[in-house]
Amino acid sequence: EFEGIRVYHFDDLPTMVGGKGIRFAILAVPSVAAQTVADQLIAAGIDGILNFAPVTVTVPSNVSIIGVDLAIELEQLSFAVVNRGYNS
Repeated sequence: EFEGIRVYHFDDLPTMVGGKGIRFAILAVPSVAAQTVADQLIAAGIDGILNFAPVTVTVPSNVSIIGVDLAIELEQLSFAVVNRGYNS
């Protein structure tokens, strides 16, 4: 338990996914581990992945995956903050 939140071992993933009806996962691991972890998520029954890993992950057609490039998102935020007020 960490600050009142129960933390489970990754080996418990299949039980947790099935038992709690979890369908989505956030993938935020180093690029070298991304495909392996994604495969384990899918094997456990995950239907959708939000991928923050800086690498393309291959998934079967029945699994949805959305890639998030944090560098691009930060660039867009920086642009919006710097240019706030110029377009008003």
